[in-house]
Amino acid sequence: MKSSIDYKPFNGLSQFTTTIQYTLLFISISFLACRQANDSIEWSIQESNTDYLLTAVEFVNEQEGYAVGGDSWYFGVVAHTKDGGTTWQSDSLFNKILWNLTSDKDKNLYATGVNAEILELPYGTINWKTNLLPTWEIMRGLAFWDKTKGVLVGGEAYQSGYIALIQNNQLDSLWETDFELQDVYFSDSNTVHAVGYGIILKSIDNGKHWEKAPIYNDYFRSVHFPTANTGFVVGATGTILKTTDKGKSWEVLRDGDDLHIRDIPFRAVFFEDEQTGYIVGDKGVFWCTKNGGDDWEVIRDLPNLNFYDVFAVNNKGWIVGENGIIISFEF
Repeated sequence: MKSSIDYKPFNGLSQFTTTIQYTLLFISISFLACRQANDSIEWSIQESNTDYLLTAVEFVNEQEGYAVGGDSWYFGVVAHTKDGGTTWQSDSLFNKILWNLTSDKDKNLYATGVNAEILELPYGTINWKTNLLPTWEIMRGLAFWDKTKGVLVGGEAYQSGYIALIQNNQLDSLWETDFELQDVYFSDSNTVHAVGYGIILKSIDNGKHWEKAPIYNDYFRSVHFPTANTGFVVGATGTILKTTDKGKSWEVLRDGDDLHIRDIPFRAVFFEDEQTGYIVGDKGVFWCTKNGGDDWEVIRDLPNLNFYDVFAVNNKGWIVGENGIIISFEF
C-alpha cells in the first residue's frame, strides 16, 4: 500500500556556501549553545570480543546487556554481558547485519536488520527466536510496546522507505514511502514516532495512520522519549529537537542547518529521564546534558571512531560503534 504522506526532501547541498565570510563565522562560533567539559564523565573501553561494527546496545538492568551489529551482507553478531560489561561474549546468529535493538515495556528484546528479520529474546530466557517476515526490505529501526504490537521502519538510498506494522509477530501491513526512515519509538501504548530523511512522523493509532511534523532540514537519525510527553530527536548535521507535548510541536535546541554553527554528525540520542541525556555520533562525538538539553557538555578525547548507539541506566551507560568498540561511562 503506497503511503500518502506528503514529503519535502532535505537538500543539504543547497544550504551551504563557500564564501570566506561564512567560513570564518563557522569556525569562530562552532559550538554555539554548548558547554565544553572534559572531566564530568569517567569512561573506559570494554573488550567486546568482536571487531565487527556494533550498531545498537540495550540493557535490561544494570548488569545484563546486549549489543548487535555485523557486516552488511555476510555476518550478524550479538554480544552479551551479565556483569555490566566487564566481560562480553559475542556470537554469530545470522548471516547479515543487525541494524537495531530495542526492548518493550516487559523487557523482552527485539532486533532487526537486512531482509526484515525480527529476532525476539523473551525476558529471562537465553535463546533468540527468529521470525522471517514475507518481505526483503532493509529495516533500520524497530519499536515494540509489548509482544503483541510493534513497528519496523527502514529503507535505502534516501528516497525509498518502509513502515511495517507487526501484530502478534506477524506482518499486519507494509507501507511504502518516498523517504528512508531510520528510527521509531513508542511513547505510550498507542503513540509512535518515526524519523528519517528530512521527515518526522507521528501516529496515535499504533502506526495505522501518520501525520508529518513541519520540520525538514536534516537527516533525522534517532528519536527517544523518556516519558510519554517529552521526547528528543537528533540529525546527521547536528540538529537537536525537543517536544514536551507528545510530538505536537518541536523546539529546536540546536539547528544543524544554521550556517553560523558547525555541523556535528549525530547518530543516536538517549535520555534516562527528562533531564539526563546523551548523544553520540561520528568521529568520537559524545555530548551529555543534565538539564533537559538546555546545556550540553562535549566530552573530549574518546576514540576517533563512529559511534552508533548509546544506552544508560542510573547514570551508568554504554556506547557502541565501529571496530567492535564498547565504551562504558558514568555521568
